[in-house]
Amino acid sequence: MKMIPLVACTAVLLTISARGQEAGDGERFQFNTPAEWRGEVIKLPPGFAKDLKWHGTESIRFAPGMFDADSESFFSYVLVFLLSKDDDLTDKAVKVQVLTYYQGLASAVMGAGKDVTDAFKLTLQKSKAGEPTSPPADAEKKKITGWTGTLEWVEPFKTKKGQTLNLEIHLWKNGERPVLYFAVSPQKTDHAIWDEMRKYRALFQLK
Repeated sequence: MKMIPLVACTAVLLTISARGQEAGDGERFQFNTPAEWRGEVIKLPPGFAKDLKWHGTESIRFAPGMFDADSESFFSYVLVFLLSKDDDLTDKAVKVQVLTYYQGLASAVMGAGKDVTDAFKLTLQKSKAGEPTSPPADAEKKKITGWTGTLEWVEPFKTKKGQTLNLEIHLWKNGERPVLYFAVSPQKTDHAIWDEMRKYRALFQLK
């Protein structure tokens, strides 16, 4: 794995890394991913997306090839937001805030201006009846909302070129606090990396 892009990513994120909004958030995330799926915990909203309207804690696990453009797991990861109970999680809000997050990330990492980030396009559809598949162990399936979709954006870390990301998103509540679980990859959703990410999603829990 090429380390320079990972160092660059860490440098961006460590500038705004912090303990969770509520005491103990940092230790609550149990991904059950292999050791090579490294990650980190940051506070929301992050410094790279200050316009994000959600508050809480983000925890992420990167696939081993996350920052290697030649890897089949390039830009593939699982991500969880543990949010404030007062945050807006309507369908419209999810679409707006997820797009805001990625626009901020691209702007912070490669200095993309609004002329670039305003062209990003996020498309999300509610999951069909009987879905989502492999729901997290932490969630009650009957109370989960799911979306699938794509993000057309510019990958900022390695290629700085247009990229289509596929997304699967699950929303449920842990007590009063909303939880959003993302699986993300530019690979088509029948690729082996999705089988792996869905396996980890099914094992995910919050302490």
